[in-house]
Formats: sequence, C-alpha cells, structure tokens
Amino acid sequence: MVSSPADIPAARDALARQAVDDIIVDQHNRRLTAPVGGGAESLMSTLRQLDNDGVRLLDVALRRPTLDDVFLALTGHVAKAEPELNREPVPVGAATAPEMSR
Repeated sequence: MVSSPADIPAARDALARQAVDDIIVDQHNRRLTAPVGGGAESLMSTLRQLDNDGVRLLDVALRRPTLDDVFLALTGHVAKAEPELNREPVPVGAATAPEMSR
C-alpha cells in the first residue's frame, strides 16, 4: 500500500519490472497486487526500486499462491465449488440419527 495516490504510477512501474502477469491496482485503497516469479528476491528488488524512486509504503506483503491461484493460472478458469447437498439444519443438541423405538 502506497502512502499517496500520486505514488501509484511509480509503484506500478516498479512492480511491472518483476510481474509475470497483470498488476491489479485498487485506487481507493492505494494497493497494488502483482504475481511475481522470484519470491522474496523479487520483493527485495522491488522495494529497493520503490525506495530509489521515493515511493513511501505503508504496508507490503508477500504471499504464496493458493491452489485456486494455480488452477486459474493453468486453466484460465475459476475452480467451481462443489454443489451443496440439500441438508436440513440440525438444531444444537438434537439427535443426528433417528431414534429407534422398542
């Protein structure tokens, strides 16, 4: 997250040097997100570039891709959720199996 909306273009340029796909820019929150291939080394390189460009950061994070991220990258499609089974909600304390009478 950059400290000022004016820093977004410079931050985008710095990220573009490391990004392997599209950069997502959230103007309202001043947050930029980009997939990179070099992990922590890419992060450090980008941070150095941002510092050299005078871009002040409020927050920075590096996260590993989720299985959904990998699926989307490989197939170009979002994974579909399993269909929900039609189950009636069970009240707390209720028996979960039918009781047998003698």
